[in-house]
Amino acid sequence: MSRGISEAWKEKRGSLLIEMNLYIFFILMLGGIILSMLLPVVGCCRVILAEVFLLQAERYSLNQLADELAYNGRAVEVKVPYWDLRQLDVDTRNGCLKRSYYLNNHKLYRRTSRHGDHGVNPCSLEQIRVSDLQVDILGPDRLRLRLRMEAPGSRVRECVRIVRLLNGRVTGGGAGGS
Repeated sequence: MSRGISEAWKEKRGSLLIEMNLYIFFILMLGGIILSMLLPVVGCCRVILAEVFLLQAERYSLNQLADELAYNGRAVEVKVPYWDLRQLDVDTRNGCLKRSYYLNNHKLYRRTSRHGDHGVNPCSLEQIRVSDLQVDILGPDRLRLRLRMEAPGSRVRECVRIVRLLNGRVTGGGAGGS
């Protein structure tokens, strides 16, 4: 009896190795099929994440500019200087602070001046390319802001916001369609 068990054990040992190889081959094939099905979904997620990033950058840049105009702007002047950079000058309520928003090298910047001192801060994210800033004068206390932005791996997006100046007026300046 013990002789039959040991012979059966020897036969099973060889087939166990073959069965393990078949199991591993089956698991690898199944993993390859699942991976090939998930790759298009991952590629689509990358585009969706780029779009979400662009929307967040749009909201950040436009909210910062619109809040400054609506709540702190006393006198707003729209300029198109001779080097064709669109610029928006904002005199604040306290009178000693002046802020200018302008485009340079496809970035939106804010220049702050106070009693002769000045500083420049970016208003757009580093990865975002801002190709155009347009400010349309809609009335003595209304402006239309347009930013054309694009993120790497995403499409170009034009962002529009109409801003009502709550504490100030548009004091003329450049052309309305500038």
